[in-house]
Amino acid sequence: MLIDIILLKTNKKSSLVTGSHATFLGKEKKKAPAVVVGVQFHHSKFVERFFETTPKCMDKCRYKYKDEELDCFLLDNNGFIIVSEKHEHTGKFFGEIDYTLFDSMIETGIYRKVHAFDYQAVCLELDPTYGFSPYLLTHLHQMRNLLNCKSCKEKST
Repeated sequence: MLIDIILLKTNKKSSLVTGSHATFLGKEKKKAPAVVVGVQFHHSKFVERFFETTPKCMDKCRYKYKDEELDCFLLDNNGFIIVSEKHEHTGKFFGEIDYTLFDSMIETGIYRKVHAFDYQAVCLELDPTYGFSPYLLTHLHQMRNLLNCKSCKEKST
């Protein structure tokens, strides 16, 4: 389930949570989304309901979420905090709050490590003779530019 938390820092009661889930049909790698279902609700009401319901489920548990030495979190499938006793943790990646615990959840298979790359900051020089597409298709232009730059420096010295 994909959870998008829209937190409005000025008013905690007006923060909205959007939850959605897509069902894909197909075989092997050829799949397409067939149905997408979503719901939107106020985060404050969800937190209130969560902490009302949690103690009822934990009657036989030796740990209580109200214990001073314990923190209670509800995480989504990507490790982001949906509910926390501290509102400022909501929406953050749990690995930022407690890396050791999150790392142990990766080791036990609850979560898996995924490497993500942020290409938003990539700034390529536009070559007017070729346009933009060759830079995305091949690294040969980068090598050419590097060699040209090296030969320019040799000429200037």
